[in-house]
Amino acid sequence: FNEEDKFKIRKFIKAGNKTDFLFLNYPEYELILKVFKSGWRTLVFEFLIYENLKDIEQLIFNRSIIPDLTSGTADQDVHNRPGPGAADLVNIYNQLSIKLSDCETDEHVFFVLDNIFSEILQPDSFDFLNKSGDYFEVNFSRNSIFFNIEKVNENSIKWFINSLQTTKLPLLLENLNAEITDIDYEAFPGLKGKNSIFIIPVFQSIDLKNLIILSFSDPVISDRNFDKIFFTGIAGLGCITLEKIHTKNEHKNYENHLGQKEKLISMGNIIAGVAHEINNPLSIIQLDLDDLRLRCITGKADKETADVLNSLQEEIDRISFLVRQLKEYARPDNEVVPEEINDISQLFYQYPVKILLKSLKKKNIEVKIENFSEKAFVQIPKIRIIQIVMNLLTNACEALESAGRESKTIIIRLYNDESENIVISILDNGEGISKDNIEKIFLPFFTTKKGDGTGLGLSISYSIAKKYGGYLYVNLKNREFTEFVLKFKIIDK
Repeated sequence: FNEEDKFKIRKFIKAGNKTDFLFLNYPEYELILKVFKSGWRTLVFEFLIYENLKDIEQLIFNRSIIPDLTSGTADQDVHNRPGPGAADLVNIYNQLSIKLSDCETDEHVFFVLDNIFSEILQPDSFDFLNKSGDYFEVNFSRNSIFFNIEKVNENSIKWFINSLQTTKLPLLLENLNAEITDIDYEAFPGLKGKNSIFIIPVFQSIDLKNLIILSFSDPVISDRNFDKIFFTGIAGLGCITLEKIHTKNEHKNYENHLGQKEKLISMGNIIAGVAHEINNPLSIIQLDLDDLRLRCITGKADKETADVLNSLQEEIDRISFLVRQLKEYARPDNEVVPEEINDISQLFYQYPVKILLKSLKKKNIEVKIENFSEKAFVQIPKIRIIQIVMNLLTNACEALESAGRESKTIIIRLYNDESENIVISILDNGEGISKDNIEKIFLPFFTTKKGDGTGLGLSISYSIAKKYGGYLYVNLKNREFTEFVLKFKIIDK
């Protein structure tokens, strides 16, 4: 103990039965020492840790009903002091605990905290800030002193932060005109015309995590209304509730991911069976095609028939390749990336993409191809790049049909960017993608198609692009069109 603490303890002993408790605050160790008497001239010391909610509740209760001798003088009974009495404070705290236990969202917690502070202190404004890197984000506000500012740079309120970190207790400025500067008003533009500000910090270990800031137009008397420990406890209880909600949500997300994993395992088993079933009719079709091709060779069929047969052969090769990929998907550990290099600059003028584009035009969809690339060699099997493009074009077509527009347009752009990538951009003026769905569209089984979609097309396309060193993403900067962008590194050949 330092000399001041020793003086307080001696005075506490001499006070006899006038009081039973003494509190000594040690913010550097994040604890409060509770001293009480046991028998004749026997002292018991109990450590109350800042982080322990039960300790905080006990401390709040004790400070609400026991006069505090740490100031060196015995105060009069708290029931005779201005502001809420002991019973009121305990009742408020109990009611707050019940209300917070019913909260399921962050917004609900903020609403409860705002109401409880308004009930006790009647502030003009309420702001709840959360520390994120070098900034404090304004998560919730009522009549905010930050106006429309969403992030506050820590350096702009540095001296407030330093004071809070030194004392680990709330900061009350009762006369703003005398205590803050024009620079401070720039950080808190809504403080102009206010008389006082009350800043309540919430710490996790030694780190400052949250701030609750209240402002007042009328002069504030620093008395029981501003019992700093009590209000720190309220703020801490609110933040603990927020952590519980976040933990609960994370647990729910984890369970959802587990469910997705189980779906993927099931899909692997289904894929293996589907691949086996597809192979059987393919074998029969292949035998029939061989017979027809033999007839063409011997002159028993015309050239048009031969072209159709060649197109059919290409599609069968494509299906066979997809079957192999399905099998590899079911056993991903055995997958080997082939070192196949292809020129995709003429991709949209060749089968089978050419056939799909013709079918789009038959549906009164205007297709514009803007090819600014001469040659584009990329390390990916041609059939895999076709698979991605066919998926994207099919999705664009379905988006246009769902939107029900009179003017339906798909724009295809092929160009080289500054980073030596070949870029395939597919735009459509269909129904678009909502902000809620933008982060989900590449997840397996996610679909907005009612009853028809499997939710695998974009997920598989994304996986293919990533596997071969490419990148598939959505660009929402264009307000008229939804744009899917596919990029691959150009390979020298």
